[in-house]
Amino acid sequence: MPESRYQGCEFIMTLNIKDLQNRWYGLETEKINNEDPKKNKRKYLHFDFRLLNLNKENLDFVWKPDIVARHSFYPFINSSIIIRRKKKNDNGIRVLSKKERPIRYASHKDALLFSWYNYYLGQLYEEKIKKLGIDNSVIAYRSLEKSSIDFAKEVFDFIKKQKNCIVLCFDIHGFFDHLDHKIIKKQWKRVLCLDDKLELPDDHYAIYKAITKYSSIDLEIIKKIFNNSRGRFCSPEELREKISKTGLIKKNTNQFGIPQGSPISAVISNFYMLDFDVILNNYINQCHGLYKRYCDDIIVVLPFSDNDGPKEVSNKSELFIKEEILRQKLEIQDEKTDKKIFKHNTEQLTCSTFDLKKSTIQYLGIRFDGINLDLRDSTWSRYHRRLSKLVALKTYKFLNGNNQSFPKKKIYEKFTDFGNNNLVNYAKNAERILGSELIKKKITKYRLIKNIKKKIKTETLKQKSKQHHASKSLPKTPPNT
Repeated sequence: MPESRYQGCEFIMTLNIKDLQNRWYGLETEKINNEDPKKNKRKYLHFDFRLLNLNKENLDFVWKPDIVARHSFYPFINSSIIIRRKKKNDNGIRVLSKKERPIRYASHKDALLFSWYNYYLGQLYEEKIKKLGIDNSVIAYRSLEKSSIDFAKEVFDFIKKQKNCIVLCFDIHGFFDHLDHKIIKKQWKRVLCLDDKLELPDDHYAIYKAITKYSSIDLEIIKKIFNNSRGRFCSPEELREKISKTGLIKKNTNQFGIPQGSPISAVISNFYMLDFDVILNNYINQCHGLYKRYCDDIIVVLPFSDNDGPKEVSNKSELFIKEEILRQKLEIQDEKTDKKIFKHNTEQLTCSTFDLKKSTIQYLGIRFDGINLDLRDSTWSRYHRRLSKLVALKTYKFLNGNNQSFPKKKIYEKFTDFGNNNLVNYAKNAERILGSELIKKKITKYRLIKNIKKKIKTETLKQKSKQHHASKSLPKTPPNT
């Protein structure tokens, strides 16, 4: 690609591609070699073989634009993540509900391609948002060396400093599924510093086409056709004969939508919102407020004086935000919009709804009522639900097996800080960052272990009682005659 195409973008002109490639190569090698299944994202089964190691000499299909432009992409595989949570129904009773989140994942070679272009475009995007002055507002999918807890603290600290303020939280409906392809291409060119009249370079256009006009097939269909759990699902010949020719592969014929789960979806979702982020950031700055966007979650803090009508301030800003979202061919989910008022009354900060009922605001998994900071209720509910499930399983195996002692170690590792990467460790980190006494009280070793022992005792009595009643109800064996 001639350098003249990038005139006016000094960062691209001075970009050291070799350095970027080396850094990306190191990150990808770490992912592939990592034995931790939570960190190794490359062990899944697909239409091609898993990459066991990376060799710089064999990465021409990733780094050479002319080869990328001719690359043939495999269909994405459709799967889903089931999220279980308790929600209040119309009668105010908390019931367990299921939410299915569709995920589409690319073949191993395709994922590597998407990953490199995600990394490369991500560097250009970082430079772009710094120049536009919005780098403190966009907080998702960026290497900021901060956690979601840190971002939540920034918002709550800002609220604490205001005398009075309104907090508005918005959620964009079906974000990834509704990203407009024309806007994606326009902003892709913007990140590359290309004039809108110019076309994308051939390699970038190949990636753009693969991610917008993608093909996909359901995982369950593949499993029914190919009974294979090693290496890959099938050979390219079998793919053509048994899937491609049968019409089972579906193509995205819409002018919108990209697959959620691909390595490049993250940077696309960020640069797609460039215009919105700039406009909203400027609007909120004029109001001396705060604006943060974490992917499709938006939070706005608007200070107001005693002379202002909080409802009028809220309605005006909400209308402005919805209009700007519509310009991006997206919609706000009204049922998920949250509006709260924070006021300092007698030197104490309180949170309430607009009809002055005491309330809380939730942001990035943290709940705040003006005084206390805590993990949201659904997080604690999930902890207790999973604990009860494991205790029930271990109790059943203990009572029906040959173990001499109850296997508490596994339970302690998952539900106290004896283990790693569990909710208690997350809560400890949140308590440290937020300085929350409420979280601290909930995660003391004494309290956690006491709760586990109580659950084990209750579950043991429950299952023994069931066994006792079951044995009584069994018909008596007639004597031998």
